[in-house]
Amino acid sequence: YNLDNDGQTLKPNETVTGLLHTRRYRSPLGRFLAAIRGRSWRSPELRAARLLFHLEKYGIAGPRLFAYGQRLPFWRAATAFLLSENLPVQPVDATDPAHRAQTFDFLKRLHDSGCVLVDFGPDGFPFGVRDGQVVVADGSQLRLCKRISDRTAQRDFDRLTAFFGAGR
Repeated sequence: YNLDNDGQTLKPNETVTGLLHTRRYRSPLGRFLAAIRGRSWRSPELRAARLLFHLEKYGIAGPRLFAYGQRLPFWRAATAFLLSENLPVQPVDATDPAHRAQTFDFLKRLHDSGCVLVDFGPDGFPFGVRDGQVVVADGSQLRLCKRISDRTAQRDFDRLTAFFGAGR
């Protein structure tokens, strides 16, 4: 993969733009530890691709996955890439009651699909609004979770409550 293309915006047609992420992983330590555990090593790009595929499978609005891949040459640097849709979104309006209701419902759907928030920004990120609907603007702030504890779910809802409370 050409690592010079990291962050490049691609336009396959007039209505869709894609964002390309490429990266090289020089340290084989993570791959070595994964091999000791009997697991496959997956780059962050591959994990992000899995998350985007998961969101699409559960009908959760967010960036579409176009392509992904990784190479794991023996004892050399690993490389990976991810090409996903670059969604043009507006920030969630903390003062809008409709955005509040939609965002809380959206978070409940995320939890039901097995996703939790990793981080939540002051502008409502990773959520955004597109065509009047709340969507995932960036999957890098989400994580797949086999079992979501009540404590984790409550933490996510508390973050959202704080965000909408600050907008009043």
